[in-house]
Amino acid sequence: MGISFTIYEEQAFFVSTWIGNITDSDLLSSYKDLYENEKFKPGFHEIADLRKAQLNDVTSDGMSLLVEMMQRYLTEKCDDFKTAVIAPDNISFGMSRVYKSMSYNSPENVEVFRELNEALKWISIDESFLK
Repeated sequence: MGISFTIYEEQAFFVSTWIGNITDSDLLSSYKDLYENEKFKPGFHEIADLRKAQLNDVTSDGMSLLVEMMQRYLTEKCDDFKTAVIAPDNISFGMSRVYKSMSYNSPENVEVFRELNEALKWISIDESFLK
């Protein structure tokens, strides 16, 4: 399965949908492809939907490499952006909190939520837009 992205250029955000068993390789290759996509612009906010994902094979090393990649691609190209992570289960919630702490000194402002509506409210996106 993996990670797919839907980019909303006019609204300056994208949704990452994580489905099935995600590995470090999935994580890194998916985001590399995103950052190199011509529709993606540095500074776009993200809604990371982990509701259908299993993260048992994502390691702290993989998350650290993702933070390094994000910084390489985005640090000098944008001031800041929000990432709202929807992580309803304990494993994805805990791992997302670890990622949040790893990205502390980056342009990415991460918050982790259990519910979609809370994430949308924080990132200032109308719920009806995604339905």
